[in-house]
Amino acid sequence: TKDIYLKHWALGQLAYVTYYRAHATEDPDLRLSVAEEAMGYYDESQQCFSIMFFQGPQSGKLCAPTPGGYAEYYWDRARWEVSLENKLELLEESEKAGLEALKTVEALDFPLLINRMNHLLSGTLTERASLEQDINTKRGLLEKALEYRDKNIEIFEGIAPYHYWNVGFYQNLLGSIKVELAQLQQDHDKKRIFLEDAASTLETSLETMIKE
Repeated sequence: TKDIYLKHWALGQLAYVTYYRAHATEDPDLRLSVAEEAMGYYDESQQCFSIMFFQGPQSGKLCAPTPGGYAEYYWDRARWEVSLENKLELLEESEKAGLEALKTVEALDFPLLINRMNHLLSGTLTERASLEQDINTKRGLLEKALEYRDKNIEIFEGIAPYHYWNVGFYQNLLGSIKVELAQLQQDHDKKRIFLEDAASTLETSLETMIKE
């Protein structure tokens, strides 16, 4: 079991570093190739996890049990895509993988990974909302994204309250969702209230980040 754990951890680290290398790659074809290499390491790592049913103390990109890493991978692929149809398809796959992974990490009662999946689900839904033309559908996506972001911040503040930059970053994402929801309000008074709330959240995010 010890050897399997070490293999799981080492492959997870390879996936983590390789995936960051993909993000730093400008050439689109090479970036995709490096990302796929990272996912290969991720899959091997998760095969070890399935034997142990124990997740090592990893964090960051591709850290969640399968298919959690694919929630992130599909989200990034969607942002790298040019075709709107492909973007939407990948974002739907991201949400599907994220929901499945969230159930897994909630069963494990692993707050760090529950936090991660709420972050990814909020992100992919916000991305989908930015591409949606129907106002009601866009609002629904943003409201779900808001719920996941609130949960993300609640959990992270509970486990790492002094990681001010991260908390502030998540608060900034929350404020951005509120801005988008404000823009959908038809009533001017409601829009003003939404924008004031968004501005307050964004101000809080800046105040939190400079504590770092």
